[in-house]
Amino acid sequence: MGKYFMRRAAQMLLIMLTVSLLLFAIFDSDQMRKKVAVAELGSGSGKKTRQVLEALCRRQRTAYYPIEISPSALAMCERELRDIESISILGFERS
Repeated sequence: MGKYFMRRAAQMLLIMLTVSLLLFAIFDSDQMRKKVAVAELGSGSGKKTRQVLEALCRRQRTAYYPIEISPSALAMCERELRDIESISILGFERS
C-alpha cells in the first residue's frame, strides 16, 4: 500500500467520525452541550484533526490537548487550529 492510499484512508476515517459526531449532536443535543476534551498523541500540525474539532466546536466549547515531541510541530499545530471558534488549546511537549 502506498502513502497516498493510507492518507486517503485516514481522511475517510476522519470524515466518518465527523459525520458520526454530527449525527450524535442532532439526536442527543443535551449531551453535546457539555464541554468536551480531546487529547491527541503525535498531533503533528493538527491538520488531520481539524475537521473533527470544527464539528465538535460547532456544538459546544472544546478543549484540545495536542501532545507532541517536536516543539516546532506543536507550535505549528497551535497556529493552525487557534482560529477555530469555541476551542481552547493547551499543548504538551513530551519526549
